[in-house]
Amino acid sequence: MKYLMQFVCFAALCSCATPYVPPPANLKPPPLWSGEARRFALPDSPGFQSGICRQGEAFLEERTDVTRTGIILDEIKYKDPFGKEVVIPSNTPVHGKQLSVMQTWTGGYGGSRQTNLNAQNDPIEWCFSIPAETACIFWEGENAARYISMYAISRRNLLGFSASGMRGPMPNIVESPGAYGGPIIFRMRLTQINNVGIEITRTIQDGDEVEHDMGARQSLPWAGKDFVDHDNFRMKAIHNNEGVVDAVEVTSIK
Repeated sequence: MKYLMQFVCFAALCSCATPYVPPPANLKPPPLWSGEARRFALPDSPGFQSGICRQGEAFLEERTDVTRTGIILDEIKYKDPFGKEVVIPSNTPVHGKQLSVMQTWTGGYGGSRQTNLNAQNDPIEWCFSIPAETACIFWEGENAARYISMYAISRRNLLGFSASGMRGPMPNIVESPGAYGGPIIFRMRLTQINNVGIEITRTIQDGDEVEHDMGARQSLPWAGKDFVDHDNFRMKAIHNNEGVVDAVEVTSIK
């Protein structure tokens, strides 16, 4: 489970943002905002694939999906913490998450405790990622929604930094199982193979989103050996007739 921590942030950033306000404990969220929202592995996920792997090919592929997806039917406008208007177009896809908003209290002698502000009624959150903004929409009551900015690795892989956000209109959301056009696909690819070593790149493809680099490239030199180990994998160099390493044999070393 992900946690959003409530921190003191820079005055410039939080000048208009206000902290998350939990709904009254006796107020139950409506069906759209209640129930379970999770990510799960698909049964047809290929996983690790041993054997010969050439440049550009993947040796690991994991497929996942989420249980709750939908569409924002009507355009939404609200102000970000800097006063800039954010416009969420109609038909923007959203996905459900269950986020715990943790408030940390620190005592005078270094002790601390945490309180989960939305533990009483545990509503789900609806999250979106568009060029203008990435955020999760928190239900605070029948007519109250808070938009908390996130960071997008992909449209459904989001990281949170703060439990402060902007009050905005209640979204008109309808659930739709095919809102993202497919599963989330994580791959590890061999993007470079030569006599110096190999390069491994992590990529992600989120539904109908174009596959893109996650920015975690790793260069592994042979360093006088004919293999390199990475995580639970061994990559053994394969030479062609000219003595050039143009492929590797990938095996598991678990």
